[in-house]
Amino acid sequence: MNVLDELQEIKGKYIFFLDDNLIGHSPESKSRAIELFEGMIKRELNKKWWMQASVNVTDDEQVIKLAARSGCMFVFIGFETISEQTLKDMGKRVNLKIGVENYKRVIDAFHKHGIGVVGSFVIGNDHESPAYYRELSRFIVRAGVDVLQMTILTPLPGTALMEQRKKTGRLLYQDFPKDWVRYRLSHVVQQPQGVDPDTVYIGNNYIKNHVYAFPTNQYRMMKSLLSLKNLTNFYAVYRFNKALKRGWQGSHYYKKYPINFDATAS
Repeated sequence: MNVLDELQEIKGKYIFFLDDNLIGHSPESKSRAIELFEGMIKRELNKKWWMQASVNVTDDEQVIKLAARSGCMFVFIGFETISEQTLKDMGKRVNLKIGVENYKRVIDAFHKHGIGVVGSFVIGNDHESPAYYRELSRFIVRAGVDVLQMTILTPLPGTALMEQRKKTGRLLYQDFPKDWVRYRLSHVVQQPQGVDPDTVYIGNNYIKNHVYAFPTNQYRMMKSLLSLKNLTNFYAVYRFNKALKRGWQGSHYYKKYPINFDATAS
């Protein structure tokens, strides 16, 4: 049984492709994605689905067009940061090749075909200042990110980042297994250079408050509606935003830290 046969047997209307990068980077992986999308269209599966992809996916607009026709509602993209130096530290070669200055172009390419964009960003990197968090919050709104997915840099078991942080003595919590509960992408568990952990938590609150508070949230939702021109996809974006806002308000840092930096903070 191939993927299309499996999709045809699924009774539910909504599907999430868990692959980290459904379209991929190679010509072969792109061809497989095109074959999948065309097969979904030909069989009239009428599924609504979403995927994860890299920033380079918009290099071929035909792929995006086929994804939209086959039912793609939104795409999860790891923009990670708007700092070029941090992208270098992360080894994000594809992001560097596309360029931070072209992130909005990537988002616009999906919007052209009615696909919403879940923009993923990581904070808690080295040398992030209050000024950086302010700029990131403005960028998210200005670029038209429909849904914000933001996590705190977390060294996970088996990763090079974990080994590096162990080696340099930058793990803040390493009484395992008790401290594993903190390693869930919402705690500062490693010491970023030049940044106080409290600054990261305040930055997290600051950005999310800016994104979800009146009138910015209403502006964002209207912008998404006009960009997507698709009520079904917009409704999914709207509900996703509400769910993530509730998640933020239920987080361990929401009430503990302020939502604004001191006016003198740089």
